[in-house]
Amino acid sequence: MNDNAEKLPRVLLVDDHKDMLDALRRAFFNQPYDIVTRDRAQAALDLIEAEHIDVLVSDIEMPGMTGLELLSKVRVASPRTARILVTGAGSVANATAAINQGEVHRLLHKPFNPAELRSVVASALERQEELGAFSEAGARLDRKNLLWEQLEQEHPGITFVDRDPDGVYVIDEGRAHLAAELCGLSAFFAT
Repeated sequence: MNDNAEKLPRVLLVDDHKDMLDALRRAFFNQPYDIVTRDRAQAALDLIEAEHIDVLVSDIEMPGMTGLELLSKVRVASPRTARILVTGAGSVANATAAINQGEVHRLLHKPFNPAELRSVVASALERQEELGAFSEAGARLDRKNLLWEQLEQEHPGITFVDRDPDGVYVIDEGRAHLAAELCGLSAFFAT
């Protein structure tokens, strides 16, 4: 893998038929992705457990481990990997199983339109980015709340703000000394 490819989103294509795998790969010719292929579900799972993959595009019918089983295992092993299922057997039962077991982003039917496949992968990456932003914001909020809790435990009452009827902050003498101590101003109040 070259240095430029490391910065590109990694898309793993999985199909046990060489012709279909080649067609999937051709759909991404000259696209800004690092394309990786595997012809067996277990090989794909091994790769996902060892390396970061942004999007998984898998066939549903494969020997050994089906695409549904693969997506279900990837959901646990790498929950941030977006999962797309490609099937030639377009039944409601397959779609329902894919949604319930693998939490797929989309289910596409063969023969697929290459432009549609590219669009689905792009939307999966956008969704991943949105979820990542929400996750980061939640983590920052969790850290902030933890710091407030630690501050309150170390200095009870410090995070409590009291205001008079006009909205002016009211600081009692005990809190004033504590605040000054925390800010290094205890000498100011000592005089």
